[in-house]
Amino acid sequence: MRTMGAGGWRSVAALLFACLLASPAAAADADHLTRTLPVPPHTPISVAITEGTITITGEARSDLAIDLVRRARNGKSTDLLPLVAEKSADGIQISALQPAQGDQPGHDPDLQADVTIHAPADAVFSSVTAFEGRITLTNLRGAITADITRGPIEATGVSGQVRLTGHLGDVTVQRAQLTPGGLLRLRTFNGNVRLALAKRPANARVLAVTYNGQISSLMPLQMKTRFGPNFGEASIGSGEPLISIDVVRGDIQISAPKAPTK
Repeated sequence: MRTMGAGGWRSVAALLFACLLASPAAAADADHLTRTLPVPPHTPISVAITEGTITITGEARSDLAIDLVRRARNGKSTDLLPLVAEKSADGIQISALQPAQGDQPGHDPDLQADVTIHAPADAVFSSVTAFEGRITLTNLRGAITADITRGPIEATGVSGQVRLTGHLGDVTVQRAQLTPGGLLRLRTFNGNVRLALAKRPANARVLAVTYNGQISSLMPLQMKTRFGPNFGEASIGSGEPLISIDVVRGDIQISAPKAPTK
């Protein structure tokens, strides 16, 4: 039997690579939309995608810098994924939603969108939703309500009214801050919740429950684990603002720096 030398194997590999590049399955169509919109204080902003990523960063600015990238694979056209970034009487709408397929919503993994937004740090994001992908939030201190069906939510340096919900995926919050009148409500149905506070709060109410998992906390919690779900709570100082964490299947981790010694 004749064996193939190193040069022969390199030729075969090059041929296979060329075929892959020429394959319709490997081809991708992509384009993007950029837009800058003024955003008066307290204007509600909604962001919605079907498949892809949402990245929102709070900055010292008074407008929204929006970049929407859409991609289509396997011979699909980006025209199948309409992009919206506009102001209306109800606020500002930003979306890349797949059209319905009959009476069912469209969930085609070959149609993807990446939405990147630079916003005022105190902007109000009334609704941020994705069916599958990832949501990343940084340095937002106004109000934000985010929900993802499949995939993680990651938030860093957030404060104010924060409501983050996952369904199949983790919810991770780093360097969170509690502010007067604020709220941290974190929940997921199948995944873990990890909350790291920027500093140990002088005032707070903590409620944490997991129906099938464990709770670990560097802040002292009164634990109830004998029957049913694992439940932990604490009332610190005035007992507000509220930290509420709910998990159906998964673990809860809470951490905060130690209080400075006098």
